[in-house]
Amino acid sequence: MLTCVCALCAACVLFSCTSSGIPGEDKIREANLAADYYALAQDYEAAKQYAKAAEYYKKSMANESIAESAYYKTGRCYALMGKWSQAAAIYKDILSKDPDNMNLKVSLAYIYAMDGKQGDALALYQDLRAAYPKDPSLLKNYILVLLADGQQERAQTLFLEFQEQFPEESETIAMLSARLAEGAGLR
Repeated sequence: MLTCVCALCAACVLFSCTSSGIPGEDKIREANLAADYYALAQDYEAAKQYAKAAEYYKKSMANESIAESAYYKTGRCYALMGKWSQAAAIYKDILSKDPDNMNLKVSLAYIYAMDGKQGDALALYQDLRAAYPKDPSLLKNYILVLLADGQQERAQTLFLEFQEQFPEESETIAMLSARLAEGAGLR
C-alpha cells in the first residue's frame, strides 16, 4: 500500500512538472516569443520588408524589456514605408518621454518635412540649430525645408551663414547654391 502511495505521489510530482501550471512559466514563454518576434522583425527590416517588420515589432512589444526599442523601430519602419503620419505619431510619443533626444528631434523634423508639414519641420530645425549650432547637416536641412516652404530670402541668409561657418563643406555648398538658384528662377 505504501508503495502505491509513493508511486502515486511520484506520478503527481512528475505530472505537475510537465503541465503549464509552473509559476512564472507563462511569462517566460511570452518573453521568449516576443524576443523571437523581435528577431524576426529585424530580419524583415534588413530585407527591406518594412510592413512585415512593423507587424512583428508590434507583436514583440509584449515583452517590456524590448517594448521601447520595438516601438521606436515600428516608427522607423513606418517612415521607411513613407507612412509619415503614423511614423510622426510614434516619434512624437517617444519624444514626449525623452524631450532632449536630438536624434528623435532630427528624425521627427525630417518626417514632418516629408509629410509636407513644413511649419512643424521648421520649428524643430530652428530649435535644433539653436541647440547644435556646429552641426552642418542641421543647417543644411533647415535651409532645404525653408526652400520647400517658399522662404527663399530666409534660406539665402542662412546659406550665407552656412558658407561662412562651414567652408570645408564644398559639396553641400554647391548643392545648396544650385537649389537656391532653382528657387529664385535663375536656372
